[in-house]
Parts: sequence; structure tokens; C-alpha cells
Amino acid sequence: MSNSLTRDAGLRLGPVVLDTFVRHYLAKLPRPSTADDDADDAVPLRNDELLYDEVFHIVKVPSPPPPPPPADRAHRHTVEELQRFSNTRTPPTPASHTTRITIPPASCDDAARALVRALGGEDATKRAVGGVVWWQVRGVRGVSAEWMCAKKDLDDARRRERAERVSSPGPTEQGAEGEDEYYAPEMDGMKCILYLHGGGYYFGSVDQERYTIQRMARKIHGRVLAVNYRLAPQYPFPCALHDALAAYLYLTTPPPTAPHTPIPPQHIIIAGDSAGGGLALALLQTLRDTPIPSPAGAILISPWCDLTHSFPSIFENTHTDVIPPTGLSIHKPSALWPPPPTDAAKQMRDGLRASVRRALRRTRPDADVPDARPAGAPDQRAGTPDARAVDSPDQHMDSPDQRASHGSGLHRTDATAPLPADTAPASPQLQLYAPNALLGHPLVSPAVGYLGGLPPLLFVASDREVLRDEIVYTAHRAAHPERFPISDDVRAMYPVLADLDAATMTPTAVHLQVYDGASYPRLPPPSRADAPAPAPRRRRARSPRTLPVRAAGEILLPRDGRVLRARV
Repeated sequence: MSNSLTRDAGLRLGPVVLDTFVRHYLAKLPRPSTADDDADDAVPLRNDELLYDEVFHIVKVPSPPPPPPPADRAHRHTVEELQRFSNTRTPPTPASHTTRITIPPASCDDAARALVRALGGEDATKRAVGGVVWWQVRGVRGVSAEWMCAKKDLDDARRRERAERVSSPGPTEQGAEGEDEYYAPEMDGMKCILYLHGGGYYFGSVDQERYTIQRMARKIHGRVLAVNYRLAPQYPFPCALHDALAAYLYLTTPPPTAPHTPIPPQHIIIAGDSAGGGLALALLQTLRDTPIPSPAGAILISPWCDLTHSFPSIFENTHTDVIPPTGLSIHKPSALWPPPPTDAAKQMRDGLRASVRRALRRTRPDADVPDARPAGAPDQRAGTPDARAVDSPDQHMDSPDQRASHGSGLHRTDATAPLPADTAPASPQLQLYAPNALLGHPLVSPAVGYLGGLPPLLFVASDREVLRDEIVYTAHRAAHPERFPISDDVRAMYPVLADLDAATMTPTAVHLQVYDGASYPRLPPPSRADAPAPAPRRRRARSPRTLPVRAAGEILLPRDGRVLRARV
């Protein structure tokens, strides 16, 4: 195994499974309680179910805690190693029918035009993300995706087709090269889910969540299109959103070469977990503001709705969640992350620009690098592939200081203001997905935007996860948009909301489920199609009515009476 993270995780997996097995049953013996038991007692489901306890510890294997000295808090592996680890190929189960496809460039081009319209036009897009071309650059022609369905459901569809048309047609098109499966025409009559995987926007893949997605397809007796969208920091915002929108348009208006027939939007459900859930909310906002017909609804499993980390649970529930206590931004330094210091990045850009000018003058003495910027305007193209012709496609991220110069001032601080003695200046980019100046954008952090006018939403969260508070807040913001004013900074970053007022806001139908005693929500156990699913143990679903809104921007939790506040 060339990947050190894969090797380390493999070596630690056996001891972790055995240790968890022994501790799980020893914890049931009578003994005096200690401080070490607080984390286990906070998640009763781990004490009740061995499988849940095993999975909780196995998931934490690739993310070891940081070493004790505060000066050395980096994880032991680089971003590249984590990406390769999460992209490890997992074979489909024998009961699953899988087809690997590539969403063609035609759908990507249509999605790019729609995304530019949603961002407010070319000028607004340049101000927001630094250009209209660089985020369309990709390493492969198209977007990698997979169709999944259960073979049993496919056989049932074939029998129905045979009964209706007497004869059943054979396969018309094979899947990707090297695949044994193909897209069967009988799948066109099935229900459809567009699934966006999680992973903090910078790791994860369809292979990582294959068995969860296959189970979802089996439970709906339908098909799922799972998308391998581009990942940060190689491809930051809005690359992932561009790919998700391309996948949706591929379903509703497929090109002539697509094996499936057009799927009506009302027959599509968008689903996603963690970062995929946040991306699903961003996609729904884009469809609403374009406008493009919206799907029937969305399933949001622990969606990451606030990249600014403005809610208490992001800090309070670290010991009961699989997310490392230091978050998802601290890794062993590499060529990808963290970004270089501002001075070094500026020196590199200036040197590269000078080299391009010298090369052009040698080939054409009368030529020069064109610069159509108005006098005194910031260079919105600096650091992007459409401005750096000699750069590789994965080196296109704008420098944070360049984006901050033409972005909103939502997260900027006065450089001349003195900092408290116990405060250190923040890095220009704290999240891998977007620089600080864009963390308050509604398509990056849906919790700060307008979430009315969307199709019905199902929010699923757990009481012991770090994202709990922002999920509860976002669900209320979608159900009662008139109670949550939109800040001027958000309106400036997203011009579509400039003229929106409370009188024109329309509520979204929302169903919120918060599971007690769990650190991450689970799909219900398998059951017969004609039998009701058993109620989950030690968990209780809460409706939005039991989490009342106290005032604009505040939500009262019934358990302890605390008030959640967000910077909106």
C-alpha cells in the first residue's frame, strides 16, 4: 500500500475492533464511574448497540487525535493522502446493479451558464469568485458518476415491462469501459435520487459511501445517481456546485448520447450527507434563482450549513462526534494545504506573470499581456487558470487576499485595529472549500441565506453531533424565512436577494428529525416492504413545533432552555 494513511488505518483496524468489543461489554459491569466515562455516557446508543459502538471507533481511525503539545496540532497525514484513502475502490454487492458513467461536457456547459445567471451575471460572478472560466476547468472531460439500483428491483421492472409490452428489449448501451454492468432501459420507470456524498468538500467519494447509497436505492425500490464532484482545495467553490448542477441537468434534460430518458423534476429527490447536504441546499437555491424547475424534495442528512462555525454545538459536542476536535482544516502540510503566505503567493504570481510577458515578447516583440481592467480595479483573474495559461488545472485557486479585495466585508477585520493579548490573527483561509471572504456566501453557508421557496425538505440530525445547532437553525430559517432577516453583506454577495423583502418571502415545507442519544443519524433497519419499520430505540424525533423560535436569529432548545444565536 503506497498510501501511508491506508496502511496505518489497516494496521490499527484490528486492535480497535477488539478493544471496542472488550470495552463495550466491560462497560456493562457494575463499577464506579470516572471522568473517562463521560463521553460514552453522553451517547447511550454506543452503550446499547455493539455494532454502533464499533462503527463509531472505526470511523475515527483515519483521524487520530492531535498530539498533546499545542504547537504541533497537525494531523499526521496530508490532504492528498486522505483524498486517496477516501477514494479507495469498493466493489458493489452482488445484489446491486451498478453503472459507471461520465456526465458529458454539454451538461457541464449548460450548468455553467445557469450558475452564472444565479450568481447575478458575469460581472457579479467575477466579483464573487474571481472569474467565469477558471471553475469550469477540470482534469477529465465531464463529471464522474454512478447509477445504482437493486437487481431485484430491476428484475421486477423487467417483468412489468414484459407484461406491458409482451417482449422486453435488450440493453442498448454499455457502461464505462471495463464495467460489466450497463444502464438497463427498464430503469427509466424507477424513482430517482440524485445523491451528493459528504467529506467536508475536500475528501470522500461514491466508493466511500457505496453501501449506504445502495441501501437507499433498495429501500425506495428505485435508482440513485451518485456524483463524484470535484474536491477542494484543488477545485474550490463553486466547482462542486457546478458539478452538482450539471448532474441535475443531465437527469432532466439529458444529451442525445445519454442512455436514460428525461426524468421529470417532480420525480427526482436530491439527497446528501454532511457537506453533500450543504451542497444540496446550495443546489436548490441555484435552481430556485435561475429559475430551473425544482425537484420533488430533498433529504438532508446532517447537512453542513454553516462554514463560519457560529453555533455552540460545533465546540461542545466534539467528544461525542466522529469529527476530530480540531475540525477538518488541520492536516500535515503539503503542496495542497495549507495555502502559502500572502507575500509568497503574491511574489509567485508576479514572477509567473512576468515570465509569461517575457515569453510573449520573445515570440512576438509587439505583443503584450492584455489587461482589460479599469484603472485602479483589483485583478479579479489573478491566480486563476484562465489568467495563468501555463498553470496546471489543479492550481487555480484565487489567493485569499485577492478574493477579499473584491468580496464582501462580512469576515474581514481592520488590519490596523489592535488584537487582544490572547488572540492571534486568523489565516486568510480557514476552510479548504472557500476563502474567509466567501464563507458567508449563501451558496457556501446556506444557514445565512434565504431558504424560502424551496421544495419540501427533510432534515435529519442527531443530538450529539457537532452540526446539531446549525441544522436546527437552518430548518427553522427555511420554514419561517420572514422571521430571519437577511443581512446587507449577504445581499451584496448574492445579488439575487437584493430586492427581497419579508412580504415576498414564501415558507418552505420542512420536517426536522433530531435523534436523541446518537452521534450521527442512521438509516432505519431493513424491513419488509409491507411491514412498518420498527421505532428506533432511545431516540425521539422532534418536530419543528417543539423547537420554538424565540426571536429573529434565536432558537430555544427545550432540553436545557439555552438560546442559540447566529451571526446573520
